[in-house]
Amino acid sequence: AAAIAASAGALGSVIPPSNLMIIYGLVSETSIPRLFLAGVVPGILVTILLMITTYIIARRKGYGGTGERFSWMPFLQALWDGKWAIGAPVLILGGIYGGAFTPTEAAAVAVFYALFVGRYVYKELTAKKILESLRFTALMAGLLILLTPTLAFGQLSAFYDVPAAVETSITAITDNPILIMIFIGIFYIIIGTFMESLAQIILFTSVFLPLVESLGVDPVLFGVFTVMTCEIGFLTPPLGGNLNVASRISGITIEQVSVAVLPFILAYVLGLLFMIFIPEATLWLPNAFYGVATY
Repeated sequence: AAAIAASAGALGSVIPPSNLMIIYGLVSETSIPRLFLAGVVPGILVTILLMITTYIIARRKGYGGTGERFSWMPFLQALWDGKWAIGAPVLILGGIYGGAFTPTEAAAVAVFYALFVGRYVYKELTAKKILESLRFTALMAGLLILLTPTLAFGQLSAFYDVPAAVETSITAITDNPILIMIFIGIFYIIIGTFMESLAQIILFTSVFLPLVESLGVDPVLFGVFTVMTCEIGFLTPPLGGNLNVASRISGITIEQVSVAVLPFILAYVLGLLFMIFIPEATLWLPNAFYGVATY
């Protein structure tokens, strides 16, 4: 159960709205709305693969249900009770794609929406809780200072033409975009085991993006690909943020969670291969909304 929660929790980074996609969009100067739409198909695919994995494990280990017949009423009741929470992503995405506000402005709208709902609808948001939220926000904002050296390193690498050197070195071995994407994916997964996702995106996007663009890979596709590899990083020790959370909540060791999550990592790997071999499926939705991009 802890492995299921940890692996499913990582999906939040590829299914919009996504902070990691926003960071990638800012670093690479790629359309954030396009990135959001491009994450839908791979996100749905990985969701289905996670469901299949869960079903297979449950059947093999003999896990049974409660014996109660399925009923739509509890589901519909829960859906109705959570209508205000569901309204947040609807408001954010609807506003962005409707042209009402930019992704940056959407963050401010989401904050005021949450304040209103928490204070006047659920009536659980007290002044003390608001102050605690502000304190936590200040701490999280402080963490962004740690990314400053990473951003500076990325700028220095561009200044000293590191991306061109990387492109020359890799294309001297092969110029097959599929093989190069697989290589980058393996590299990202290894790096993600010990590097924070934001730092990984800021540091390596400027290095690998010019390479894949020169091979005809769409930067939107590469953005979703990058975020998907970061999700695997959430599930691999020693960093594995989702593993730590699942371990603390469930009361079992992180080693046990790490072993149990391995079959679910396969679902993400299959999602990466899907994007590499069938890029048109990932780009179908953004191209349908905005037309084929020209770079």
